[in-house]
Amino acid sequence: MQRFEYRVETVSLDPNCFDEQLAGVLNRWGRQGWRACHLAIMPSEEQPSRARIVLERRLASWLLSDEDD
Repeated sequence: MQRFEYRVETVSLDPNCFDEQLAGVLNRWGRQGWRACHLAIMPSEEQPSRARIVLERRLASWLLSDEDD
């Protein structure tokens, strides 16, 4: 059985280059094995814009104990 770990991050991004900054953040986490499984843009009148990202990555089998099954 596959097991995953999750993390939730909130990032602040400049609205003038939102897409580029978001891609950079996601690519950096992707190189660490994380995959974005949910993204929400948080409404705000403030600058910069904020996004909440839920990330997941598969746990290596050697990290699992027999009790996890």
